[in-house]
Amino acid sequence: MSGGHDFLMFSLMAAALVAIFGPILLITLWRMRTRQPLKPVLIGMITFFVSAMVLENIPHVYFLKINTVTANFLTSNMLAYAAYGGIMAGLFEEMGRFVAFHFVGLARQGKRTAISYGIGHGGLECMLVAGLSYIANFVLYTAYRANMLSGMLPEDQMTQIVEGLKTLEPETICLGVFERFSALILQVALSYIVYKAVKEKKKYLLVVAILLHAGVDFGAVALAGSGISIVVLEFIIFAYCFMVAMVAFRCYKKDDGFKGTEILE
Repeated sequence: MSGGHDFLMFSLMAAALVAIFGPILLITLWRMRTRQPLKPVLIGMITFFVSAMVLENIPHVYFLKINTVTANFLTSNMLAYAAYGGIMAGLFEEMGRFVAFHFVGLARQGKRTAISYGIGHGGLECMLVAGLSYIANFVLYTAYRANMLSGMLPEDQMTQIVEGLKTLEPETICLGVFERFSALILQVALSYIVYKAVKEKKKYLLVVAILLHAGVDFGAVALAGSGISIVVLEFIIFAYCFMVAMVAFRCYKKDDGFKGTEILE
């Protein structure tokens, strides 16, 4: 039994390292190949943090906590909750991308800048959502095994944490990392789509990006709630992200590497 616990702890730490250093490696390889500056990557990271981790939480506080009517409706209706979450994520992250390409001027710097931005945006998401989460679970699981959690938190929170730790399995941890890299692929693709929206003054592409983003989040929550196998779910998510990325890649290959200065009004 001890060997199983040790392997679980190893899986948590290995997953955390992959989730944190995987994007860093990708950024390094991309910059070595293209000689792109680090600035678009950093702008992507900052934009993700501000749009997804800060601004997006403002409506969540209101609709899921302060307003009891919407809170009760959304938490008791899985499809409504999935739709709400998908729309909020799509709106805030894609509008954040739009601001970066339009007002910060990244669209003037060529198509490779869109990829650099996307790696930064999706890379930080991978680091924060998966990397830090696995580190936190590693610390909690270590404390749980050492009987150090008792008395540290209220009883109801303690019970919830312990029950969550008991469900951890190496297979689901690996699938979680796989999902984050599927999301990273999608984030890069969506970044290029929004770049095209700004570069070519095609506002409908911004709407497309919002809907594609909302679609994957809605599908993930709705399918998870249906009781579908987590393995099947992760491969459905990967297939969705891969198809969007392939369409974006075909457009990228046809792009002439625009270097003009006109952007959306």
